Amino acid sequence: YQDLYQSMGYHHYRGTPLADDAELNRLHIDRIYDTYVDEERFEETDRAIGTLVERLPPRGYSSRELFEFLGRELPGKDSILATCARRGIPVFSPALIDSSIGIGLTLHYGKHRQGPRFSLDAVRDNYELVQILASSPRTGVIYIGGGTPKNWINDGIVMANYHYHREGEGHHYALQLTTDVPRLGGALRQHPRRGGQLGEDLEHGDQGHGVRGGLGGASPPGRRPVRPPEGLVPAAVPPVPLDGGPDHASVGRDRT
Repeated sequence: YQDLYQSMGYHHYRGTPLADDAELNRLHIDRIYDTYVDEERFEETDRAIGTLVERLPPRGYSSRELFEFLGRELPGKDSILATCARRGIPVFSPALIDSSIGIGLTLHYGKHRQGPRFSLDAVRDNYELVQILASSPRTGVIYIGGGTPKNWINDGIVMANYHYHREGEGHHYALQLTTDVPRLGGALRQHPRRGGQLGEDLEHGDQGHGVRGGLGGASPPGRRPVRPPEGLVPAAVPPVPLDGGPDHASVGRDRT
């Protein structure tokens, strides 16, 4: 959302965490720890998102499709989303509704709730992730913090294994940057200290991590290497649309 906000031409300002929040509230200034933003510009951004999605044909969209559309439609061409849209890099957000983007989409929903409208399809996010994982010979992850995105990218391995009847596949590489500790929950179960494949940690008596979407190295002894399913070509970026269905045409492809 902050990327979208800046692509609208608005700015973030250096502040202080010691500010008087009551005074900031009076001035319509939002504080993000030591960073200030304009509350009125936030509202304009929220409403712009709700208005922009009215251009899309009414159906369910993955967050990837939404971000590709916004990256092409918003004015800032140096934003993260605009750069990813130009280069065909998929961007997902598994908890998108829990953001200010969700506020804008809720405004759209309230306006069009009685008829056809744009809607988020969270399960489609899962399915698109499964295709990316299944078509990639090796996968790696970089965790910054934790929470929903970290759990989601690990559960993607489980979904891919279930969907394509694979055995024992996990992420091959992992780098984690976090200030969290396992006992508080954010880093629980997925500590990369062993790099075990899915299920390997249980075999070694370590149930603290890796049970869902192990971080992984080579396939454990006695298990066959997992190959991408037939019909999926290994690629860094999957084709768009991901499932080739006529009802899931590339967002904005026919726009001039």
